[in-house]
Amino acid sequence: LYLTDLVERKTGMTRLAEFPVGIEDLRPDVWLATHDHLDHFDAPTVEAVHQMYPSCVFGGPASVCGHLKQMNMPDYLVRMLKVDERAVFEDITITPACHSDPEAIGLVLRWEGLGIYITGDTLLDEKVKSAGEAMKDIDIMCVCINGRLGNMNASEAADLAGLVAPRVAIPMHYGLFAENTVDPAEFLRLCAERGIPSRTLEMGVYQSPKELVK
Repeated sequence: LYLTDLVERKTGMTRLAEFPVGIEDLRPDVWLATHDHLDHFDAPTVEAVHQMYPSCVFGGPASVCGHLKQMNMPDYLVRMLKVDERAVFEDITITPACHSDPEAIGLVLRWEGLGIYITGDTLLDEKVKSAGEAMKDIDIMCVCINGRLGNMNASEAADLAGLVAPRVAIPMHYGLFAENTVDPAEFLRLCAERGIPSRTLEMGVYQSPKELVK
């Protein structure tokens, strides 16, 4: 969750999109991060969420949990997530998935009968391919497509979508930074060639997971 201009201040990369929501609009019970990068683990946002919602639980791989502890997050609010070990938060079951970076994870969420796979920022290596082939009943797949800084490109993302065979594939990791973006049209075209339904989302427009698979 990235709701500040931290990346721009730290790296000079230009933010293209405004903050889609305010922290006061979130009301989270759980906050999860796939890895400890500035645009995913946004420390000022994490601190603000903790102050505004003191019962919110924070989870992620070891790199994320280490950062949370550096911020003096109480231990009872920190949940370590390990690949293939299921965790349950309220009515959501979470299974961390393989990732090309050992310091990061993907996420498979099971909620109200839906399976949602979030790849995280990952390359398409043999571990990720094998995990994709083994996945069952994935309704929504959110996959990075920008092809740089440790991420799959559109062709690789479409190949993974072909292995997972979700009901709908949604491209991500584009349109946020001017120096690190790509046109999602190529991904949509390649998914269509593989018979995988795909679509983009509109910034700031909420759609429930059930609406996405209608």
